[in-house]
Amino acid sequence: MLDKVLGDRTPLFITRKNSEEVAVIPRSDYESLKETLHLLSSRENAERLHQGITDYESGNVITKSMDELEKLAK
Repeated sequence: MLDKVLGDRTPLFITRKNSEEVAVIPRSDYESLKETLHLLSSRENAERLHQGITDYESGNVITKSMDELEKLAK
């Protein structure tokens, strides 16, 4: 069962008597969910992320080479 969870990223729900179910997911999925919650926890940050996605999808982006980026970082 755990190999299936890892293989196809399908959560495994464990039913417990008189208690809430427990979900088993790959650690990387868990870490990704935590990061997403953190990034979206601020309204301002969530709006910036949404705008960035909108800009990217509409082709409103600036392309830079690695050399250009490294020069900007100095």
